[in-house]
Amino acid sequence: HAAGYAVISVQTAWLKKYHITEFWCETINSISDPDKVRKYINSAKFNNVKILPPDINLSESDYTIVGDHTIKIGLSSLKNVGKSADALLEERKKNGPFKDYRDFIDRVMPEKKIYEALVYSGALDIFEGTRRAKRAAVDNISELRKIKSKYSNMWFDVPAVKILVKNHTKEIPKLDEMDEDTILEKEYEFTGAYISSHP
Repeated sequence: HAAGYAVISVQTAWLKKYHITEFWCETINSISDPDKVRKYINSAKFNNVKILPPDINLSESDYTIVGDHTIKIGLSSLKNVGKSADALLEERKKNGPFKDYRDFIDRVMPEKKIYEALVYSGALDIFEGTRRAKRAAVDNISELRKIKSKYSNMWFDVPAVKILVKNHTKEIPKLDEMDEDTILEKEYEFTGAYISSHP
């Protein structure tokens, strides 16, 4: 038993020394406990491995290596997203990257808690507008979900429902960004790490 652990210790030490990005990426992916994930993310950063925020058009389900000493956060690891990331990734795979905010909302129309997780984690930063502005749009998304639910099971065909929804999708309001402390607090809450900076 002790000999087996000794072998594993030597193997992981070798991986950590010569393949550090792969080591930390797979280590983080193997953990489900949020506290341990935070611990390993901080350890990876301490070892000069950069952790990039999630991106609705670039992130996969799990943490992935995207460059030398660089790891991108996976969508399924976000608080309140989990397995719901599969539907987002399937839509992206089927119909291509999301062109802008309206395209994303029209195609996905996520639940409130999932949408908020994407906003606060930075996964929607590629779209125009601040995180505060995107968060303010959540009521419009709830309204769109009600419209879709109301008409989807009636005689309206799918294209007609899509047009109705598209016509009710509002633009992102013009709002200043949240203060840095709030941004970091929300990043930490939904990703398990401070991404844009550190308090």
